[in-house]
Amino acid sequence: TSNVSVKEIVPGRALLLTTTWHASDTISILNIYAPNDYGTQRDFWQSIQNRWETEDLPHLDFMVGDFNLVEDPIDRSPPHADPQPTADALRDTRMTLGLVAAWCTDNPSERRYTFYSSLNRFSRIDRIYSRTNHVPKLSEWYMGPSVTPTDHNLVSVRYAPANAPYIGPGRWAWPAGLIHEEALLQHITQLGRETEAQVEALGDAPADPTLIQLLWEQFKIKSKECAKKHAKLTLARMNNRIRALQRDLDAAINDPNMDTSENARTNAAILE
Repeated sequence: TSNVSVKEIVPGRALLLTTTWHASDTISILNIYAPNDYGTQRDFWQSIQNRWETEDLPHLDFMVGDFNLVEDPIDRSPPHADPQPTADALRDTRMTLGLVAAWCTDNPSERRYTFYSSLNRFSRIDRIYSRTNHVPKLSEWYMGPSVTPTDHNLVSVRYAPANAPYIGPGRWAWPAGLIHEEALLQHITQLGRETEAQVEALGDAPADPTLIQLLWEQFKIKSKECAKKHAKLTLARMNNRIRALQRDLDAAINDPNMDTSENARTNAAILE
């Protein structure tokens, strides 16, 4: 954390994080939790804008968080515009900071939502804004459930600048989703029993002590191969199911009746 600095812009509402990476490059991210009250949001955005206009603060790369506000009616279902002065205040601030709605740039006609209320109302109030020149370097947008239980969907994106170091696939690890897979665990247990029997057959003083280490290595190799094979089959089925549900969700959200039909919104909520 020695290369990370944090500055409070608005107490409890806006936090600036700046970090150095790849030797000397810096990246600055403004994290937002905007007020729920439209009446106070104009002052909130104006205060952020004033800080950048009057202080020596870094150029932002990203502004992320819960904005409790949408700029366009399409980001709500049923669609409706938020108070124009408040939306204008946000728009003026992000333009002053040189930021664009990156996801909308890549998906101008698609609808996605990050928050669902108990009244069957959807909204995309959680967003990521970026500098214009970063947009071509963004990919793998995700809006979906978070590992941490919350009533908001997680929004994430992969940022890959041209000078970023190459990151390989990494070392294989046992998939967390298979930790309690009974059939796989039984197979591994049987391999363990067989290995244990082979070790015991060597006696207390084997002629070649390295044989025990070789047996242990073979057990690990066989266990890994077994887990990989099982994961390929099991996770493929899971991923196919997830992709099918995501297609159904996308179709439901972009259904022409989504904004006028309570049943269509209920269907989308169930898929969420």
